[in-house]
Amino acid sequence: VDAFDNYRVRTAAGASAELVGTSLVVDAIDNLDGLERLVVICCGLDAVKDETRSSLYRAVTRAHLMVVVVNEFLRGGWLEFLGSVRLKDERFDARDALERCRLSAADDAVGADV
Repeated sequence: VDAFDNYRVRTAAGASAELVGTSLVVDAIDNLDGLERLVVICCGLDAVKDETRSSLYRAVTRAHLMVVVVNEFLRGGWLEFLGSVRLKDERFDARDALERCRLSAADDAVGADV
């Protein structure tokens, strides 16, 4: 039995009208305003235009549990910088991270006096 046999591919309107069952919703971000999903996979949202930021925000805020942004290299696009991002080749040290945290970090960032 395939893991996806129980899923139905639906539009946002179709999935909202039929709240029973498990659906894979495939639709444009404009059709998902006000509709949240457990997992959101965003594709084809990068552009050279300023509307990319708005589209990404709208897509990311639809997700309750997880969001995945599938990026295609687009010269001059908002996500172009991701092509040069490299992770450090080191293990995460929770103790070190906690030592670098300070209770006053947020206050220091905004210059508040508490």
